[in-house]
Amino acid sequence: MSREIKAYRDEQKVLVLSLRCNNHCRFCFYSMKERKERDDPDIVQVSRQLAMWREEGTRIVNLHGGEPTVAPTFLKTIALLHRLEMRYTLNSNVRAFSMERFASHVLDTAPPREVLTTLLSSCPEAHDFLTRSEGSHAQTMAGIRRLRKAWIPTSVHIVILEQNYRALPEMVEELISLGCRLKFSFPTFSGEALRNAAEIACRMGDAMPFLRKAVDRLDTTRTDYFVEKAQVCIWPEHFAHVREQVSDIDDRRHYACCEGCFYRDQCAGISDTYARLFGIDEFSAVAAAVPRPSQILLKKD
Repeated sequence: MSREIKAYRDEQKVLVLSLRCNNHCRFCFYSMKERKERDDPDIVQVSRQLAMWREEGTRIVNLHGGEPTVAPTFLKTIALLHRLEMRYTLNSNVRAFSMERFASHVLDTAPPREVLTTLLSSCPEAHDFLTRSEGSHAQTMAGIRRLRKAWIPTSVHIVILEQNYRALPEMVEELISLGCRLKFSFPTFSGEALRNAAEIACRMGDAMPFLRKAVDRLDTTRTDYFVEKAQVCIWPEHFAHVREQVSDIDDRRHYACCEGCFYRDQCAGISDTYARLFGIDEFSAVAAAVPRPSQILLKKD
């Protein structure tokens, strides 16, 4: 069983403290088996890794999981980071921050520079159904509110699924009021997401009207946001907000409908799992660059 500490050489090093999690999400790109079989790095390994990264010049570490706050090494790790004068970004469901004692300790001693979390619905029942963890919506929202009250920059990831896409406009309203940044994405079909694909996946064409309404609201309020894993051809006017994040577990590729597309080299293609579920009729090549709405308005003036 591996205790490997995962790292990406980029602006930040990524430290996976544990694949254990207090949620059991139906859309997780890990399988339950993978999460159970991987051993967590112990504090000695973590300490050595952080010292090596600092020697190399790293000053920001991304704490990732699973759920890093459930790792036995979490509090010791952030204390180490503080002593090494290194800062950290936290990828977390932030349920732990609903607990006053835990939140006060972290925020008073070694607060994160930024938190990235996930919200799945404005409806507690829908969120808890997708996380397979009763009460997770209430705790996540309480955690987000506490982090924002402490002025911790918080980015909220909304995974667009069958159970939540109609609620996207409603979801962004509360997050705007809390001053959160937003990230939208369609699921990566591996692990639990692949096993549950027929139940949780939605057709992009069905979701797009609701996503458009949500981002129009974000544009109005000048809220930062971006979208991942949305094929450019069904949303070319918002290309500036579409980002690709392709990993070794991604199942996307280009189909015949992608040939001749102006954006082909900037798009990873269509998920094979998605194609099996919904076909590819909604996708078609974009012949030329499409002006963004702001460019169109400028031209009319």
